[in-house]
Amino acid sequence: MVMSPQECILRAEEGYLNAARKGDAILASSYFTDDAVCYPSNSAPLSGRAEIERIHMHEFKENIDAKWRTSKTLETPDETLVIGTYEIWNPKHGNAMVDKGNQMIVWKRCSDNEWRIHRYMWVSSLPRKSS
Repeated sequence: MVMSPQECILRAEEGYLNAARKGDAILASSYFTDDAVCYPSNSAPLSGRAEIERIHMHEFKENIDAKWRTSKTLETPDETLVIGTYEIWNPKHGNAMVDKGNQMIVWKRCSDNEWRIHRYMWVSSLPRKSS
């Protein structure tokens, strides 16, 4: 059975979030294109899968859980823009909220017909932590 792009993206989202929950930075980073770019809140862009993997290794030191909610999608045959929200919390600390906010993800159909994150921008809705 051939899955629709939406089904493929939902499967990839769940795979990425499961890898994050397990703290597996290498597996989580495999859901990005080689030339992916992330635009995190309050930070310079991260370019390429290797740089994204390094930040995942840092971020996944804490036990996290996350949920993404989609509010809108815009689709072409080879790219899909997903606009929505995210929530991240720490189950080891009484499910304390780590972050929540808005996100935009461009998913790209790759040559192996898998959908991977090509551009990812997120903006926290929580007050900025003082240094």
